[in-house]
Amino acid sequence: MANCVYKNIEEINKNSTLLPNLTIGLNFIDTCGGSNAEVGKLSKIFTNNNSSSISNRYVGIIGGATSVRAIPAAGLASYFQMPFIGSYSTIDELSDKTRFEYFSRLVPPDNFITEAMAHFLKEKKWTYVQLLYSKVTQCENFAKNFLDEVQNSEICVANAQKISSYTLRAFQNVVKTIMKYKKAKVVVVCLTYFEAYHLLQELNKIIGKESFIFISNDIYDIIDKFKHLQQYSIRFRYRIGNYDTVQRCIHSTTPNEVRHVWMKKFWEHVGKYRYVFYNKYIDGTDLYARALNQLIEKYCPKAFYDKSLLNTCITGERVLFHIRNQNFQASSGIQYKFNNRGDPLAEYEITQFIMINNSWISEEIGSWKKDGDILTINTHFNIESVCSKPCLQTQIRVQQELHCCWLCKECRENEILVKNATECLKCPTFFWPVAYFDPFSLKDKETKTRCIEINDEYVEWSDSLSILLIILSGFGVSMNIFVIVMYRVYKEEKIIKASSRFLSGIILFGCSLGYVTVFFFLAKPSIVTCVINRIGFHMTICTIYSPLFVKTLRVYRIFRSGLKGKKHPSFFDHLETRLG
Repeated sequence: MANCVYKNIEEINKNSTLLPNLTIGLNFIDTCGGSNAEVGKLSKIFTNNNSSSISNRYVGIIGGATSVRAIPAAGLASYFQMPFIGSYSTIDELSDKTRFEYFSRLVPPDNFITEAMAHFLKEKKWTYVQLLYSKVTQCENFAKNFLDEVQNSEICVANAQKISSYTLRAFQNVVKTIMKYKKAKVVVVCLTYFEAYHLLQELNKIIGKESFIFISNDIYDIIDKFKHLQQYSIRFRYRIGNYDTVQRCIHSTTPNEVRHVWMKKFWEHVGKYRYVFYNKYIDGTDLYARALNQLIEKYCPKAFYDKSLLNTCITGERVLFHIRNQNFQASSGIQYKFNNRGDPLAEYEITQFIMINNSWISEEIGSWKKDGDILTINTHFNIESVCSKPCLQTQIRVQQELHCCWLCKECRENEILVKNATECLKCPTFFWPVAYFDPFSLKDKETKTRCIEINDEYVEWSDSLSILLIILSGFGVSMNIFVIVMYRVYKEEKIIKASSRFLSGIILFGCSLGYVTVFFFLAKPSIVTCVINRIGFHMTICTIYSPLFVKTLRVYRIFRSGLKGKKHPSFFDHLETRLG
């Protein structure tokens, strides 16, 4: 790797458009040892970096293969105001510029990946998820970032568990909890291989027909033994670019070309074995070269021909400024652009584990770019991960503990939905929900959020039914008048006398009252007409059937008294009968 970086430096020095007439150098430091080995070596450099000549002075550092090593080294570099570019340091802590002012990096911080996942979940409308994470620091930070990211969104976490024990019972309890919230089909995980293996082993025993989609970061990998449980699982990983430049360099280098004894010994042991080498160190040298070139062009362009001007021109603050203002595509294919904290606005590739032609493959299905928050997805998912489905438009939502969970309750027929469909409200008197009153108003029927006044509907005089009732009532009144006239003309006839003229007159009056009441039923409703209809109807019934009852009772008493002798029945006079 060192030899390839040297070759890249040589290419930069040969480039007439980049730092013309100037050459840059590189010093590799052996940082093998504990987490503080890098700090120990750097402290010696900073102590001896006070040369008045720019030719003997360091202007920047590329390092931090791990976050643990980068934290103390970046703090020391910031103290001495020397730019420090981290190659693989992803911990969020390094974005704190009050402590690591001069630190920038070539890989995104850990919190970017949770931002990408949250955007993906929102896009797929997976609002009900579970979270499983390891007790290792990286995963604990991942879980914290994820929960912070979804806290004020429509996504809610049904179950967030940290696997802190590796006993069989602990994994069984985790699986039981997963199944308890089985509506949450999407499980966001940050687990080591060991934890993932035992989790899937227990899940395989009880999963049945249920299926889950696991969404993970780059720490997680597919477990071969349980591939069937991980079908359609998704992984987010930042693009690391192609390795062609580095691999060509490694494979074309011979032992005679290498510059260090330790590199020759390495060659003797591994020869040309195909290793996957990352290219962040090469990208880092390109970044420094471009930043220095722009710095000199801006502040001291004459320094391209008079190197003595570089002593006062190049400062740590200026180098840092131009590093963070870079926007270029490196030889690895990565587009580098930084925010004000020195974090690259990286792109994440989204891959899915699927079976194609009886073979399991990991296929790229999309990407997410931090610069602009751009999500691209090239596939469709037939899975739902929601706690509650939307209620019908005639139902209210009864909110549960989680904001994405609710129960649906039907309102009564005379009630509407209010307060964002969370309460039912009874319509006022003479009003009705529009959905039930007007079936052709489809929009209102769907929403059912307003009451409208009930239209007055009554029989008009011009209606065919009204005309028919008027004719029949008029005919009935006419017949009653005719009968009354006949009673008057033939009042001395025996049959008329026997029928009780008084009681028959009451019956005729009741029939006439009933016929007349029909006209008030046909009139427009009002207080007067309603009172007349209410009284007239009941009076009609009384005046018709009461005399009939009295007549029947009179006949019954006559025949009953005849059985007992010639005694005249009591209370049988006309006055008594009328009073009865």
